[in-house]
Amino acid sequence: MSPASPVQSDGPSGIEVEILPFVRMPIVDRDAQLVAYGICHQAGDDANLAQATLQLFGQSYLDQLAGNRLAFLEMDEELLRGHGADLGFGERVGPRMDVRLAACDDACALLTSMAERGVPVMIENLVWPDGAAEAVTQRLRELVRLARCVSIDVRGHDESSLVRALASLRAADRDVVATASYLYEPRTQRACMNLGFDAFQGSYLFKPAEERLVDTLKPNRLNLLRLLAAVQDPGNGPVELEELIRNDVVLSYKLLNCVNSAYFGLPRELKSLQQAAVYFGVTRIRNWIYSMALGDLDDTSPELLKQALLRARMAELLGRNLPPEQRDVAFITGLFSLLDTIVGAPMGRVLSDVPLPDPVRHALVDGSGPLATVLARIRAWESADAAVAGNADGHDAGLAEAYLQSLEWAEQVYSFAQRKAA
Repeated sequence: MSPASPVQSDGPSGIEVEILPFVRMPIVDRDAQLVAYGICHQAGDDANLAQATLQLFGQSYLDQLAGNRLAFLEMDEELLRGHGADLGFGERVGPRMDVRLAACDDACALLTSMAERGVPVMIENLVWPDGAAEAVTQRLRELVRLARCVSIDVRGHDESSLVRALASLRAADRDVVATASYLYEPRTQRACMNLGFDAFQGSYLFKPAEERLVDTLKPNRLNLLRLLAAVQDPGNGPVELEELIRNDVVLSYKLLNCVNSAYFGLPRELKSLQQAAVYFGVTRIRNWIYSMALGDLDDTSPELLKQALLRARMAELLGRNLPPEQRDVAFITGLFSLLDTIVGAPMGRVLSDVPLPDPVRHALVDGSGPLATVLARIRAWESADAAVAGNADGHDAGLAEAYLQSLEWAEQVYSFAQRKAA
């Protein structure tokens, strides 16, 4: 076991399990639909990328991170030259490599071999330099032809250089998905869309576009907030919660199917929401209602909804050591942290219609209090900044484990939220 990989005891068994410092980042198209996932190593973690990646292939973590979708895993020079031919890339998961490394003879030969057997390849920062020699230009064209996707870090280029880069890619012999990466603000994403990029990656997806924020909400958003407000009423017990959603046949169907699924392994089938509330407790069933209601917004980016679910579960896991009054609302703090982006209105406006406990409101509106600290750790981890998310050295096995557990949970819950009633 590499000393660079954090470990922790697996519950009462005392068995040590490895928790690897990786995070997935969605790459979405012009309609905010998933193209692929980028699997990134935590930048602030001093773990050896080669060793961590080998362990990733040897465990089930890669399946948890990528699911059954196309994914690109970053490779550095040590990983390429020491283990490149041994990694288990296939038709679904392939390498992601910077152009300076990919252009080397041995790297180019390896990538060509992978592409020929159907492995998807992503080349990063494939931009033609001004006045490039013919040999350099020819090698770049070779890389374009073998790539499934090309990613360009827009931070290092002005508009004219991005226009030239896209023109060069389009002039090559094969179509590729041109991805603008490291986008932090919605306005930057829109500028890149106008330039002609096919796909986009970055935290912009989880931020509201300020010029599009509205005071008048869409009917389905308004109905969602009304439901959240009604469910949040502390006077509602099992009977009242069942009454609230009795007339919403689809929501009731999805909720009961989810809690009764094999994934959660209940000893007996729950026949009603009231039974579920008694079995799980009112707080837990409220959280389920919130999750199903949010996940059912079919006019919102699936990756945005999944991220809200992931944050909710992570906050719940990371908040276990908080005082009870904060621990009980950690879940909705994470879930509601993206409400402004989902609803398309300022957070203060959104939450004015939902009665929330003060610790939640302070965390979401003011960015203050213990729950705001939990949210900050989650946001840092999802942006691949382990040094900020965890301890000073970036090692936080509890945070890494919470992320992987929450990722699997969010996928399961989202899949049930999207199901159609029989």
